[in-house]
Amino acid sequence: MIPAIDIFDSPGARRVITCLDGPNRPHGVAHFPANLRDGTSLRVSDAETVHAWFRRVIGDDAADDRIMDCALEDGLAFFGKLTWRDGVILEGSFQALVIKDTDLLNYYTAENHKAQYYRFDIHPQKPGKLFAE
Repeated sequence: MIPAIDIFDSPGARRVITCLDGPNRPHGVAHFPANLRDGTSLRVSDAETVHAWFRRVIGDDAADDRIMDCALEDGLAFFGKLTWRDGVILEGSFQALVIKDTDLLNYYTAENHKAQYYRFDIHPQKPGKLFAE
């Protein structure tokens, strides 16, 4: 079997796969970026805009570094959380932010840019619509 990391030619995709690679661990929780703050809700709430969500998840401290940590491309941010036990995925939550007309740092500082938010949740016991947002 070819490891998933070997089929992607994107350094950003390789970072995500390496960080969230559960089969090499018997159980646990992994986050991407690895320094995602504990307790941070990755979902956009009904009460916030996508821009406000991005600012909340990044936070104010060391924002430049935190943006670089989640950036897969200049205009693509990715966040993820994966929980597994005995090599079986229990649940996962993945968010991607695609910026249309600027880069992530400029999007963070000004909300007058176009962006698209994608969410994909995995919960085998409670399946739902794919990419509902």
